[in-house]
Amino acid sequence: MQENREFLIPSDVGLDLYSNTMKSLSDRIEPNGFALTSVTGAYRGMFSRDCSIQVLAHIANRQPENAFKILNYTVNYHKQYNMPHTVHIMGNSALDQPPISLRVQVDGNYMFVNAYAIFALEYLELYRQGIEDTFDTVLGFARYFFESREHYKSEMSLLRNPCYEHGRESRYWECYDLMTNCYASQGCYNLSKVARALGREGDAKLLGLYAARIEKGIHQNLVTTHEGKDIYAELIAIDKGGEMVKGYSFVTFAPIACDWYALDEQRFANTYEIFKRMGSTDFKGFDITSSYVTLDENDEFIHKQQYITGKGLAWEIWYCFKTGNTARARHLLAFLDAFSVDCFDEGYFSDGRLRDTANQEHASWIAYEFARVCGLYNK
Repeated sequence: MQENREFLIPSDVGLDLYSNTMKSLSDRIEPNGFALTSVTGAYRGMFSRDCSIQVLAHIANRQPENAFKILNYTVNYHKQYNMPHTVHIMGNSALDQPPISLRVQVDGNYMFVNAYAIFALEYLELYRQGIEDTFDTVLGFARYFFESREHYKSEMSLLRNPCYEHGRESRYWECYDLMTNCYASQGCYNLSKVARALGREGDAKLLGLYAARIEKGIHQNLVTTHEGKDIYAELIAIDKGGEMVKGYSFVTFAPIACDWYALDEQRFANTYEIFKRMGSTDFKGFDITSSYVTLDENDEFIHKQQYITGKGLAWEIWYCFKTGNTARARHLLAFLDAFSVDCFDEGYFSDGRLRDTANQEHASWIAYEFARVCGLYNK
């Protein structure tokens, strides 16, 4: 993908929103590294998925000490409970607080692996001892689902997620989804680089093999056609008899979210063009891509929600910036200026209502991409 390097100039309002969001994220980190997912009380505990994205926000804001605190706490928490993979929700405040939810969310596991790897690649020399001390645990997280027949399906070259948390139908899905598998591939790919930097060539090769397996599976099984064009599919619903879901959602942005090394640029361009057109929704004068577009069995439009998730908005900003569609990226930044109040939010409704301000996952995603497109994080 041709990367745009003409950074966007943020408004004063945007900079205030970013600064307030980063302050909220920093202030919630306890001395041991625990950080609440929600400071409004909307959610309890610390989600493994969500804290992984806060790590990225701190990396982009040049706060490695905050990022490592969260990473180190998460590793120690799972060691405390002898967990071979990340749990859904860690307990409140202390290592001796048991998990709030033990749901197996494969996507969150690899989001943590990927965030850890991104941190390690950038700060290996500064945090070498800490990375060496935690690497084996994270390697175990990366390997676990590939070595489980219950989760890795060799005939599909994909990972099954038994509990994918999706706003579509507001439920947990048993599925092969694009988000889980893009993150598994990218997470293993990045962690293989860390292994190689640590002189662990055998681990690096194994992780590279895992990444390649999922790459193959995505391009064989999580693709389809719509309007005569090749596109990425959202998910295959195992709990609906292996049916491929008809529609588009924030999941569609998975290859963009994780900066997937194996992205088929034309296939994603086709996917985005249709999603953007079908999802176009008026949010008080702003053209926003709805987070959920549903199609019928003939691939005809049925419904779109009057709602956009913070992370879906962030990923569209990043994609438009990278592909040189700066007018669209600026439009979306202006939307954030107009709709957000003090911080970035979990989600935005077309009538102006907001959901869970400064939410750990979604506000972190917006902050991370804001920093990248505005040149605040220029590696």
